[in-house]
Amino acid sequence: MMWKEEEIGGVSYETFYAVRGEGGRGTIGLSLERLGPLLRLVGLVKVGAVYVLLLLLWGTAVLFRAWMKERRWRFSFRDRLLGTMLLAVLLPLAVLLVYSQLDVRDRMMESMALRLEDQTAGIAQDIAGIGEHADASSELEVRPDRVELIASNAGTDFNLFVGNMLRISSRPELYTAGLLDSRISGSAYAEVVLGGRWFHVETEHIGLFRYAVGYRPVLDAAGGIIGVVSVPTLFRQDELERKLVERHAVLFGVYAAVLLAMLVIMPVLAHRFASPVLQLTAIARDVGKGDLHISQRLPRADGEIGELVQSFDTMTRELERNRDTLVKVERELAWKEMARQVAHEIKNPLTPMKLSIQHLRRAYLDGAQNFGEILEQVTQTVIGQIEALSRIASEFSAFARMPRRTLAPCPPGEVVAEAVQLFSQDFRVEFNLSAAPDLPEIMADREEFRRACINILRNGVQAMGENGRMEITVSRSAQGVRIAFRDFGHGIPDDVKEKLFQPNFSTKTDGMGLGLAIVKKTVTDMGGTVSIESTVGEGTTVTLDIPVEQGQA
Repeated sequence: MMWKEEEIGGVSYETFYAVRGEGGRGTIGLSLERLGPLLRLVGLVKVGAVYVLLLLLWGTAVLFRAWMKERRWRFSFRDRLLGTMLLAVLLPLAVLLVYSQLDVRDRMMESMALRLEDQTAGIAQDIAGIGEHADASSELEVRPDRVELIASNAGTDFNLFVGNMLRISSRPELYTAGLLDSRISGSAYAEVVLGGRWFHVETEHIGLFRYAVGYRPVLDAAGGIIGVVSVPTLFRQDELERKLVERHAVLFGVYAAVLLAMLVIMPVLAHRFASPVLQLTAIARDVGKGDLHISQRLPRADGEIGELVQSFDTMTRELERNRDTLVKVERELAWKEMARQVAHEIKNPLTPMKLSIQHLRRAYLDGAQNFGEILEQVTQTVIGQIEALSRIASEFSAFARMPRRTLAPCPPGEVVAEAVQLFSQDFRVEFNLSAAPDLPEIMADREEFRRACINILRNGVQAMGENGRMEITVSRSAQGVRIAFRDFGHGIPDDVKEKLFQPNFSTKTDGMGLGLAIVKKTVTDMGGTVSIESTVGEGTTVTLDIPVEQGQA
């Protein structure tokens, strides 16, 4: 088997040769006229169109599947702009392509009709010359050699119908084989014979193969119709199709070039048009997160988008000024509230200290007999109030300052045990500590975490009146480590429980109410959570859930 390029009759052909039969008794050759550049271009365009169509169908199926799965599909502004531009180009391009194809086909039909008109006129004139001496009722006879001469002079095959039946044909084998009907077309007979039209063209077919046929009457000297000549394009249909394809090739080539240029240019244009909007969207997200310093990052644009950018810049400048003003006002209000609270808390211990010193002074001036006893009571009162002032100062300092944390892995069970040990020496409270073995370490500032545990233990001890029992458990959790502090005090009402983590809220007469606020801040900075469960009359449980680093759990 082999392919070979050959030239036959001045025409280039591509021939495929194959051995006939298993014994190699002969060779079969199938030849196809070699395609020119235009026809090859048409083939490439058609193949490309098929692939583009398959790609569009695949993309549509993917989008539909995603939409069915999530019931939503979000297109960016650039995607929508590009889709709109593609539709704006493809739809008119498709309409122009269809119109151009129809127009080319119509022009080819008009050209073919003119050609058939000339050919039928020449053939009818030749046949009329043969039948000059025959009247309308006589038999019109044309010798076969004369038929071949007429067909050769006209450069086409023809048929002659007398009445409604075929009388002469330059290709009688088509009618003998039954491929063509030997009767004249009904519409042609109606138009030419009955309607008196001097020329008629119509489309006929053999199976799915369609071809054009021109009809013209053959007149005698008196103007009577002695027959009808038909010229089919049956054997020239390939030539006509070739010309049609060549013209289509030019159209396909032009439209393919335009489409390719649009597919290259439109994404660039869409990106250029959408880029300022996309940048503005990203900047708007940063503004939503609190970053208002965006003047240097604003895109440059003209027209309506430029006005939008300027308006956005003006808005962010106003937001920045308003935010600075608001922050200043909030800071002043916070400091005023904190100063008022600190003054109030400091004033409470100062009052009993002043009264005690005045009582001691009067006792001294009066020469009281029990002055030593009075001195002991006064000093204990003053020392107690000084300790209260110290606690107030410590709580305020711990909550207000931003300490430098030293994060390091630390064992939670050991830190909790250290905090419990401090309280177990000074109070009549029974502490039951239960820590699970092989607990993972947590990342924390050890001293800060220990102070948070001390704050929780102090609140529990105070809730039980410094006499009772506390249960502390340290165990594993899904996130890492869970630490639960349970006291058996009076419990906390629901309306009070919601305010426990608010700064300067306290249920006690001393302190600033910052203990649990400090605990929450510490644990939250560690990535954990704090929760409180309490039942009035039964007690309160404070639970810390602290995550561990990846790979340590």
